Amino acid sequence: MKNRIRISVLCICILLTALGCGGKSENEALSEERTESFVQSVESAAATESTREEQAKAHDYYEELIADARECIEGKVKESEDYDFSYMIYRYGAYYGASMGLGYLIEDLDKDGTEELVFGENSDPDSAYDSVIYDLYTIDDGKLVHVLEGGERCRYYLCENGMIAHEGADSAAEGVNAYYTFEGSELHLVEALLYNGWNHADNPWFYSTQTDSCYDTEHAEPVNAEQAQTIMEKYVYEHLMFIPFVEEQAQEIPEEIDGIMEIYDGGNIISVTEDIMVAQAVPETLLKGAPVLYDRFRVDGWVFEWLISDYSDGSNWFWEDGVLVISREGSSEDAQIISVKAEGGYATWVLAKNNDAEHKLILSQWRNSASSHSWAEYQYQDNTYVLYRELTEYAEAGNSGEDIWVWTVNGEVIGRSDKLSAEEIDDLI
Repeated sequence: MKNRIRISVLCICILLTALGCGGKSENEALSEERTESFVQSVESAAATESTREEQAKAHDYYEELIADARECIEGKVKESEDYDFSYMIYRYGAYYGASMGLGYLIEDLDKDGTEELVFGENSDPDSAYDSVIYDLYTIDDGKLVHVLEGGERCRYYLCENGMIAHEGADSAAEGVNAYYTFEGSELHLVEALLYNGWNHADNPWFYSTQTDSCYDTEHAEPVNAEQAQTIMEKYVYEHLMFIPFVEEQAQEIPEEIDGIMEIYDGGNIISVTEDIMVAQAVPETLLKGAPVLYDRFRVDGWVFEWLISDYSDGSNWFWEDGVLVISREGSSEDAQIISVKAEGGYATWVLAKNNDAEHKLILSQWRNSASSHSWAEYQYQDNTYVLYRELTEYAEAGNSGEDIWVWTVNGEVIGRSDKLSAEEIDDLI
């Protein structure tokens, strides 16, 4: 198209030159001005036509990608090498059968005249997944370019200043916050904050304009937590509204079978109203964030209901709030609330067991962080359930950087992986 523009302009110039060979006109200056204006008009019209053709081609590519993603989300296909988009599309489509608020957006992000296609998610405003970008595509020289691909621990966001932010985590002690300019079809690193708590426990934060790898601290300079926070606060994320791939269906309330009910919509925010709960409790007053899971079961005259929500808490994007509500049949106004704050999922109450009137036991487990878990027993004492015993495991770095697992019961250390054999550890747990 650019060559056609040049040829058209060249032909016009030759024609105008030929017409002017007979001699100078007394209005020569005016004629030259009109000629230049005419040439510019032709160039502008040709460029506009070129842009239209590029945009039409882009939309053809984009519509095909959108259709493929929709197929995955609707569970019609499993993961395929033919599809070039984030595993998040497959995970919440083919495996969980839910859209999870996934959608797309077509917009000229870098204001260069070419529209980009963005795959992302809208979630609870307090969640790290609201406005997150999982895939970014553009058209360069007539070809589709996959600029970036994200995931749960590799999240991208559009900033209000037009830059792209990246929040990545390899573990609970390793991560990065990086910031890029987006030009044409490429991301260019401007600055990055690296976090490496395994190798630099005393001062884990580093700043770099050369690398966005949390392992490459040789090309970075140490900074403190306050300096790191100041840099991160410079970048305010845009709130993107994605067009849903699939229209959300009305929440279906499952039937209670044998005293058991579960409401779970693939991780989507669910509506748990007072008429669903047996206990006289308002979910919004019990949890941070919005509920994503509700379970209920009845046993021996007791009603156990638990709810889980996810939310962000400052710099930690993985918090979940878990609440177990315990009440008696016929006495729903007298409810006991047991709360668990967990990180990274699985704030899950797994069992409530009542063998007889004297021995009532709740077994539970939850995740404190990526490298720490807890198991607990709640016993019924004096008309209420109390924490009787809690087993916690967590990892700490050894002298050579290796992981050493430590186990505690009610806060007291009962074993370490560097002191016990595999058989002893199995017996301990």
